[in-house]
Amino acid sequence: MLLKLIATKRTLKQNTTDSTKIVSDFEEKRLKVDKLISDSEKALGLKSSEGMIAALSVQYDKEDSSKKRKQWLNGSIAFLIIAFIGGASFSAKQYLRQKNLADNYGYKLVLAKSIVAFAQEIKKHDTQKAAEYMNEVLSEINKSPIPSSKQKSEGITSNNIGLLEKIIDKVKSK
Repeated sequence: MLLKLIATKRTLKQNTTDSTKIVSDFEEKRLKVDKLISDSEKALGLKSSEGMIAALSVQYDKEDSSKKRKQWLNGSIAFLIIAFIGGASFSAKQYLRQKNLADNYGYKLVLAKSIVAFAQEIKKHDTQKAAEYMNEVLSEINKSPIPSSKQKSEGITSNNIGLLEKIIDKVKSK
């Protein structure tokens, strides 16, 4: 019986040692599993951060490209040139308009200054022709110097000069 008790005690001790070893192995494996889970969570966190960083990097490179900045710079330069050309064109048109107005008034001034002398000279030869002359000159003087949308005025034109030459020729011929 003592022998049996000693054998049971040994078996119990062996079973305890084996159980302790199993528990120790289990604890070691549990720690490894916990570490793997932790590492996996960190890796997933890093991967999503890396993915986000990569996406942001691509977007940054896309937006930071010198090509895009050059396109906007070229666009602004083109806009300035167009604005400059438009301003210059407007100023040139206004200059020509002012010059044409001055020429038109100069032409009318010549007609107005000469109307009395020519009318008296024509009246000496033919009263009817003097009335026609007066009507034509007054018609020219009364024309608007500013062109309407239907009529384009260019100040003194070859037609205006031709009309004045015709009037002078009529006076000389009488």
